[in-house]
Amino acid sequence: MPNASGHARVPGSNQLTHKEAWEEEQEVTELLQEDYPLWFEKPVLEMVHHNTVSLDKLVDQAWVEILTKYAVDEECDFLVRFLFILV
Repeated sequence: MPNASGHARVPGSNQLTHKEAWEEEQEVTELLQEDYPLWFEKPVLEMVHHNTVSLDKLVDQAWVEILTKYAVDEECDFLVRFLFILV
């Protein structure tokens, strides 16, 4: 339903216009792309596809998956320690 300025409001979105909601969604999408690299996408999508557990459990499972396993193309830091023995 349009407000006094003639803009439509999107229900349930803190009284944002459709354009404001779309712009906010774009900003969040950009932030997520910066914070969560592409290599997380496939394992998480495979996990959630047809999954019927609660959202809380699903988030926990995805978090454990990301923290405990490497994904294809994931960037990794490799630390090598050298032990020098002087004789």
